[in-house]
Amino acid sequence: MNEKSAEANHMDLLATVQSYLLYAIMLYFTPRSGSNYIEQDTLIQLQALAADLASKGTLCWAEAHGSRPEWEAWIVASARRRTLFAAYLFDNLVNFYLGSPSYIAKELAGLPAPGSKQLWDAPTRHSWNAAYNQQLSQWTDGQLLINDLWPRAELPSDSLKRKVDQWLSSVDEFGMMLYSVISHTYNR
Repeated sequence: MNEKSAEANHMDLLATVQSYLLYAIMLYFTPRSGSNYIEQDTLIQLQALAADLASKGTLCWAEAHGSRPEWEAWIVASARRRTLFAAYLFDNLVNFYLGSPSYIAKELAGLPAPGSKQLWDAPTRHSWNAAYNQQLSQWTDGQLLINDLWPRAELPSDSLKRKVDQWLSSVDEFGMMLYSVISHTYNR
């Protein structure tokens, strides 16, 4: 398989997972018989699709090595991570509604937390490059990871607290929503 068709297949998979997630959300919020209900098979299929998406990679090579990726590569990698985060949030919402426990998605540990609003709002490659370069200069010890927001046995260090505060000051609406859910779920 050549590189272009492999990339197209990755994009098709991303679109499939996003579409299926929207389909599942619409099913959940379209109550039948007066209750929110979703078939277990729907959630199992969503989890399988999300696992397949995650297996295709969630980081750009440059992100993993502390340098600036290509704009398009970052958009795709970030969209994959956001899709996975949203799928896990939805799964936990359904679990909460059913009275099942919520869980930390440990397999997502090590993924960067959602990117800044400035990166997502950048209208051009040039403005995105400038915003990413600025972010690299601010995050000298690496990006904030999603698991940095999770509860831990020991108290977070002062440097981690500063890092979380810095992330919160620049994060977009999706990241703020994710942080709010994590904070509320774990009473942080």
